[in-house]
Amino acid sequence: MIRKYQRIGLIVVSIALLPAVIFAARPILRKLFGPKPQCVSGNCINGNGRMIFQSGGSYTGSFKNEKPDGTGFWSGANGDKYTGEWKGGDKHGYGRYTYVDGTEYNGQFEHNIKQGTGTFTWGDGTQYRGPWHAGTMEGNGTLSLPDGRALRGTYQAGRIHDGTGIFKYKDGSTFTGEWKNGKRHGKGILTDESGKILKAGHWENDEFKE
Repeated sequence: MIRKYQRIGLIVVSIALLPAVIFAARPILRKLFGPKPQCVSGNCINGNGRMIFQSGGSYTGSFKNEKPDGTGFWSGANGDKYTGEWKGGDKHGYGRYTYVDGTEYNGQFEHNIKQGTGTFTWGDGTQYRGPWHAGTMEGNGTLSLPDGRALRGTYQAGRIHDGTGIFKYKDGSTFTGEWKNGKRHGKGILTDESGKILKAGHWENDEFKE
């Protein structure tokens, strides 16, 4: 009998402490499941509305099952922006993503990843047009330079592999020229970070031959 009352007492105490435990665990729950967004106007369930996220970002557009679905505009807390198509809460279809540094991608997305065909424009006006796979340049594309030159080549894993293209190295130097199997091969120019020409001429299998 005493043990029975002890168990009952333990259950009562546990229930009494439950609100305090939940309150203390709120920061952990937020990290696991994320803060709940707020619908500030319209219909954010199945319709058109505007939703604000506790992270500071917002979404204005069409909703389906309480998620962005259809077309809409998203603005992130860091200044990034996206206008385009959505599916099940993901950027999916055609859209324009503008980064806070001014670079921009116009093209196809598949569940938040650049996938399909698209154009990426850097701040200096350099522009890549062509296919994308898993978020990187992949396939036959064209790199247009601010001076009007158009470099056509095949890209793999986000860098030039065959044809004519540009690659910037970690030390700041840049090679502009012909490539074969991912190596400098043919005519090309290597410049340093300031634009000074270091080597110009013929390259074979990634080595300078003058």
